[in-house]
Amino acid sequence: AAAIAVRFGHAQLAARASAFALVATLCSYALFRVITFGLETGLYLITIGLCVLYTLRHPTRAWRLSDAILFGLLCGAAGLARIDFVVVMFVFLSAAILSRRMSLAHAVVVGALLWLAVGPWLLWVHHVSGHWLPSSGLAEGSLLDRSRAGERTVTMIMAAIQHATPWADLNLLYSAIGRLVPRGMLSAIKPIVSSAFAAAAAYLVIAAIAEWRDAEDGTLWLWAASTGSLLLVYPVFFDPTYFFLRYSAPLTVIALPLVAVGWTCRTSARPLTATLGPLLLAGVFVLSAAVTLHRGFVGDHLSIMSWFIEHEFPPSVRVGTFNSGIAGFFHENVVNLDGKMNSDALAALRSGTLDVIGRASGRERV
Repeated sequence: AAAIAVRFGHAQLAARASAFALVATLCSYALFRVITFGLETGLYLITIGLCVLYTLRHPTRAWRLSDAILFGLLCGAAGLARIDFVVVMFVFLSAAILSRRMSLAHAVVVGALLWLAVGPWLLWVHHVSGHWLPSSGLAEGSLLDRSRAGERTVTMIMAAIQHATPWADLNLLYSAIGRLVPRGMLSAIKPIVSSAFAAAAAYLVIAAIAEWRDAEDGTLWLWAASTGSLLLVYPVFFDPTYFFLRYSAPLTVIALPLVAVGWTCRTSARPLTATLGPLLLAGVFVLSAAVTLHRGFVGDHLSIMSWFIEHEFPPSVRVGTFNSGIAGFFHENVVNLDGKMNSDALAALRSGTLDVIGRASGRERV
């Protein structure tokens, strides 16, 4: 956020923007969930953040060979954290070349270093499985069809809103509202609340864009386009909507700083209002937590499943689960049936010999 404020010509507001972004990050339900999920997302976001920060401090048009090499090494680290970063970088480098913000030679250097980082791992995946895609991609991949189009689209839109408006968990909030209003009214309230959240984020992002003074530099928009492309890729090619919040997490690296800069610039003439911004975020976060999590609403069903397996099944019993998560991490008798890190289950799923029912309801059971 501070680097963006400087590039937008507001170096004097960098500290305020940074403070707002810090509080917003700490109050983000979405970030807390995807980072503490036990997977790679936290490391992935940090490495992407380093890549974005490097290009903000070193404009691509002024690069030397050493800049391209260092950036390529950072991209390699992000690619190792999560292979999907290859898609982000393909869009970024293509847009940078077409807009003449990066030379073809520098783009080739970056791409080559990214391949040197992820290539050996992909070769190993192919060696042990016969496929170039990791098992998780094969298990989760599913081309979009009419029956799933609505759910995938709505879920991804909700995920994007949460990344830009971190102060409340919309799903938990809707659960709380559902207990307070008559049945059937929640479906009418959801679009209103979601639109209000989206409008607040859009207002602050537009406020930040309005302060953009360096019309010759479009580095930030290259990142917006490349991370934003994930909002289209995942709904089209992947089915697990419960992972869309995690899949689209790179959007946070751009959206949250822009929201912070927008608030800071909009309140620059009113220091007291600017100071109240982080306090307001924290207040809404506490209120949201009080009416949801602290009233017994479940934030993560996987922890409950882990407890249930530990107390209801002896260690000698083999338990098959879909999306085993932490249950499989803590209990050696749990077998993941969705094909991730389980070549036998993946082969059975792909051959149709493992019958899965209940997909329409979002719950899979054998």
